[in-house]
Parts: sequence; structure tokens; C-alpha cells
Amino acid sequence: MTLTRHPVTLPDGAVIHTYWGPERPGPLVLLLHGLGGDAGAPYCRGLVRALAAADFQAVVIEGRGTGGQPGRRFYHAGAWRDPAAVLARLPVADPRRTVHAVGISIGGSILLNWLAATGEDCPLASAVAVSTPFDLAACAANIDRGFARVYQAYLLNGLRRLLRRRARHNGAPVPALTGIRSLRAFDERITAPLHGFRNAADYYRRASTAGRLAAVTRPCLLIQAEDDPFVPASTIPTASALGPRTRLERQPRGGHVGFVSGPHPLAADYWLERRVPHWIAAASAIL
Repeated sequence: MTLTRHPVTLPDGAVIHTYWGPERPGPLVLLLHGLGGDAGAPYCRGLVRALAAADFQAVVIEGRGTGGQPGRRFYHAGAWRDPAAVLARLPVADPRRTVHAVGISIGGSILLNWLAATGEDCPLASAVAVSTPFDLAACAANIDRGFARVYQAYLLNGLRRLLRRRARHNGAPVPALTGIRSLRAFDERITAPLHGFRNAADYYRRASTAGRLAAVTRPCLLIQAEDDPFVPASTIPTASALGPRTRLERQPRGGHVGFVSGPHPLAADYWLERRVPHWIAAASAIL
């Protein structure tokens, strides 16, 4: 499947790459990828295919800095203004087309921050957030323990590649990455100072969505797995913390953005690729 790239220039000069799935007549669905990911991530491509099959127009919005675009900053859990600005500049021919969004992992944090910050003024008709790290500090601590460190190493390698690629593109020195062996250390040394936070603790406090979910007024589906190596089950919100139009689906299995079953890869059932289009179709029907 071929995705069509459309760069979008934001008011501050940043260039954000959007990748459009096959042309479809239905509602527009924005996809926000996870940390270290991009439009080529398998979960993005799988969801684009599934959404196209349901006649939705899928658009992946890559995070600021992905792909080596100019500029010092990149995306983080609280950077919701970038996708909001991109949406305002997308070449959508039919203004009556409803807009929905799916956020994956850190993309889920960005999406929920967007929904909570804008409330009834949010341009999104509905949303789905998958494997969201609601409490960033707890998640950073959890991923630095036991077998979860394997996943942490994978994330850090992706972040290092992102920074090196951007440095080459900008003709700038690569940030000092020596000694960064945990996600919290990366956020302390790189994420926080680049984006105006005092330190990692300040970033986690200001960008976590755990205390903001009641402010989400749009129909919203949260999908979480209790065996997620990144997100402790104890941080998954209770029903009392949610807005009246938010539904939480806790799955006993699924890992982090997994939710795959089947005897082997060739016969795998990618449950998200069925559940997400079904939710958006149902939300569209009641609008």
C-alpha cells in the first residue's frame, strides 16, 4: 500500500509531514503515532488499510522532527498544538466531512491532551487512544525494570536515530547521548530542556493526562492492556476519572500496542484493525 506525502508548514516555519492513505469518501481519520515511530510503523500501515476498507480517509500526521525536518524541537506527550495546527491546514475539499483521530501510545497522550485542553471547541468528532501512558513518571519507572527494559532499549534506539537524522539534516552536532540508558534520563537531558520544561519531573507532571480525562467531552474510546510492559495496570484510570462520553476497554492481554492473536504471523488476528474502524463508524452514526 502506497501512502501519499503532503508536507504542511506551520506558522513557526516547522514542516510536518502528513501521509494520506487511499482516497476514500468517508470521514477523515487522523493517526498519531507513538514514540520513535513514523508513518511507516506497522500499526500505522495496518490501521490505514483497515480504515480505507471501511471507506474512511486515513491521514498519518508525523510528529515534529520525524523525518529530519529542520528545527531543534521534536514531538512529546504534551505537544497537541502541532496536530491541531496541521488539521487547520489540511487540504480537505468537503468542509462537511467529520474528523476523528486515533492516538497510539505517546500519540494517545497528545490526543487526550488536545481533547482535554479544547473541550467543546475541539474540532474532532470522536477519538480513540490506544496504550496511552496516562502517568508518564510511573511509566518511565516501570519501563526501567525487569524484562520491560528490552522495550525501553528499543524506544531509546529509535529516539537516538531520530536525533542523529535530524542533526545530519540540519547540519548541526548530534546532542550528547552518552550515558543515556533510560527513558527518564533521555527526558531529563533532551526532552525537557528542548521544550521549556525544568526537568523530566516537570515534563511528566505537565504532560500527563491522568488528572485531565474528565475534561474530555467528545466521544472517546480508551483501549488498554493489563499486561502492557510500559503502562502499569495500576495507572489505568477508573470510570470515575473519565468524562461522561469516554469508554474504557481493559484487555487482559495485548501488551503495548499489540492486541494480536492467532497461531502464527500468517494467521494473526490484528484486533485493533477491527475495533478502531468499528468504533469510529458507530460514533459517526450518532453524530
